[in-house]
Amino acid sequence: MNDSFSDVYCQSIDCGKERLVKLLRSIVYANYVNFKQTNIFSKIFNLTRPFNYTEQNILEKEILSYFNDFIYILLQQCPLITRKETIICCLSFHFTMKIIGLCLGFSSTNPIRQHKIRIKNKMTINSDNSFLFDFIFIKH
Repeated sequence: MNDSFSDVYCQSIDCGKERLVKLLRSIVYANYVNFKQTNIFSKIFNLTRPFNYTEQNILEKEILSYFNDFIYILLQQCPLITRKETIICCLSFHFTMKIIGLCLGFSSTNPIRQHKIRIKNKMTINSDNSFLFDFIFIKH
């Protein structure tokens, strides 16, 4: 591959990543507009103790319902991501690690930190989806 072709190819990939991020940003925004109307969303803001198993199941159903477009794209890019990890990704757009931990039944942030490490590894194991990790977890 000559250098000019390589440069154009890399620019094309970066452009594709930028377009995907723009698309995902609008999808996630639309998903959150609807998710904010749920009862479980209002409970998250007043959360002082970990969700119990029933509340976690309600949250999971709501996330899977309201974020199905984002989750579909996420799993297309990173098929090794687990269901719990998709929930962490969806919650990470608007909530702190402490709140996410409480939502998933944890009293500390350590399990969420471990999940984030696993998510990043899964996003970069076979291809470079670090831009997707940054989109989800780095606040802009």
